[in-house]
Amino acid sequence: MVYPPCVNYTCDYANPRTWPQLLGKPANVAKAIIERDVPGVAVILRTSDNYGIFDFCCNRVWLYVDNDARHTVNAVPKIG
Repeated sequence: MVYPPCVNYTCDYANPRTWPQLLGKPANVAKAIIERDVPGVAVILRTSDNYGIFDFCCNRVWLYVDNDARHTVNAVPKIG
């Protein structure tokens, strides 16, 4: 998978930086909310058994989901 170039000059522009209210929501709903809240951020869906890379990146949100039909969000999404 190709990831967008990392931007780390500052994370101050991102508000909110976490979305605890998205736990249990379908991935497509959560992705739309995150993209509305922080335009230009890359939301990357991952299943719990398929973790992403571990570098911190201000313009990326890992969206961990269950491997069910709705891809339910199972961890609090956050910038990084």
